[in-house]
Amino acid sequence: MNNTKEQYTTEEKVEVAKIIFTETNITPKELAANAGIHLRTVSYWRDKVLNGVPEYLQKTFGDDDTISSEDRAEATVMYLRYDCDSDDGMMELDERYGATPDQIREWSGSVLENLGEFFVSKRGSSSRPIKSKLPPRKPINKASTADGMSITERLAAGSEGSVNV
Repeated sequence: MNNTKEQYTTEEKVEVAKIIFTETNITPKELAANAGIHLRTVSYWRDKVLNGVPEYLQKTFGDDDTISSEDRAEATVMYLRYDCDSDDGMMELDERYGATPDQIREWSGSVLENLGEFFVSKRGSSSRPIKSKLPPRKPINKASTADGMSITERLAAGSEGSVNV
């Protein structure tokens, strides 16, 4: 059984995320099966975009006097998740959040055009690597081994014959 973790490029993630938010006739389960990606991975990518919308909108559009940043993000998320582009859907969003259909389309369009930003690692060059909580490994002292050989030497000798360790 292969236990290696599958790695996906930003472009692959963006492609799947666009399908998630633009195609209404495919379920996440079908998308995962068609793309050959685990369903949890598809859900994780969707949630990553949805959770990043408030910060993205604030950074991109700044403050808006007519709508709070929370309502703006929620209206955008609702539009993306439930495809509210119908007249009834847009009226409901307008009534609930006080945003015009043009504003919601602009915010949602911007999110869809810049999906790659949601999948870029946030770790900067100044961030420190995660430190292990395990104690450091003790160096192997050649003198402490019974035969005085290094691990590499023992492995090489082991391939030629048996070695007493």
